[in-house]
Amino acid sequence: MKAVILEINDGFVAALSDDGSITKEKNKNYKIGQVINMKNNKSNKFNKIAMWASSAAAFVLVCGVGAWAYVSPYTYVSLDVNPSIEYSVNRFDRVLNVKAVNDDGEELLKEINLDDLTNKSIEDALKITVNEISEAGYFSGDIVGGIIIATSADNTEKAEELAEELKTAVEEQVIENEDVVEVEAITVENERVLQAKELGVTPGKLNLVEKLQASAVDPSSINIQEWLNKPVKDIMKATKENKKAAKEEAKKTETDTATKTTTEAEIDKDLTAEQQKELEKIAEKLENEKVKAAEKAAKDAEKVAKDAEKAANEAAKEAEKVAKEAEKAAKEAQKAVKNKTEADDTISNDVDDDNVDTEEDSTDEKKDDKVNGKDNSNNGKNSDKKN
Repeated sequence: MKAVILEINDGFVAALSDDGSITKEKNKNYKIGQVINMKNNKSNKFNKIAMWASSAAAFVLVCGVGAWAYVSPYTYVSLDVNPSIEYSVNRFDRVLNVKAVNDDGEELLKEINLDDLTNKSIEDALKITVNEISEAGYFSGDIVGGIIIATSADNTEKAEELAEELKTAVEEQVIENEDVVEVEAITVENERVLQAKELGVTPGKLNLVEKLQASAVDPSSINIQEWLNKPVKDIMKATKENKKAAKEEAKKTETDTATKTTTEAEIDKDLTAEQQKELEKIAEKLENEKVKAAEKAAKDAEKVAKDAEKAANEAAKEAEKVAKEAEKAAKEAQKAVKNKTEADDTISNDVDDDNVDTEEDSTDEKKDDKVNGKDNSNNGKNSDKKN
């Protein structure tokens, strides 16, 4: 029997079991909200927990938490054949709600009294559903029937454990109905559930179709939306055929390789010792030629590298020579400019000296003229006196 821990106090816990009763148990490092397995011990039922509770208020609180734990969805479960059904399950693995995912699922649920599923354990609910599917004839025909179960919960370990339990329970029901059915159970994340709902399918069927696509030689040839509308048995059959074809192709390739190797070995076996030696010589010669060719290629590459280096050095020297000549020409041009400037300055100075000499001569002449004039005047005066 399963129970959820509601409260912890003084080394004991209050546990709400899946039959609705509250019991007092020893605390074994439990946590509030933890689901545990416990023995059906009627001596520790409701009356003892009521005595243990410190007050009526505390008791009401415990009952309130228990009610919340019972009605809160905790695990998602889906079942696919072609009818696709999903179940909302609480912490005690009790079914809270049942919903059809496709048209076949709607028709199936019309034949089942939902009261027979609600508040039942999820194992019993799946058994009832699978039994109804069998009676509806979904497992008849030449193709082996198929069932895919998917579980999802925040607690991944819990979801995986439940998936295994449900697979076992459904297989028992299949055997009881004497049906030939392949049962598969998987665990998916919550995001995968939401993705499948957007496509209008269950995550179990979506996974199944994606496995089919991955098994195909040409995955793009698989129309996912088309296959999502097909029965699980058809999807499983197509996947098996793809895997079988892949194995046969791999086996054929392996056989061809082995045959080729054997043929080569037989050819070698049929050769005489002399022919073998001749072949070995040819092989050795070819190997030597390959080595020589490689060595020649290496030498050629080395020569090309040296030639390139030599050309680069010569180009550098030529560039250096041109640079020196340019520098020399620049210096000569600079010297010529300097000489021209000095020559111009000399000519200018000579012109200035000539002008000065001319002016001095003019001044001297004027002085002479003045002296001569004065002398002439005096001579005149002296002449007049004599007369």
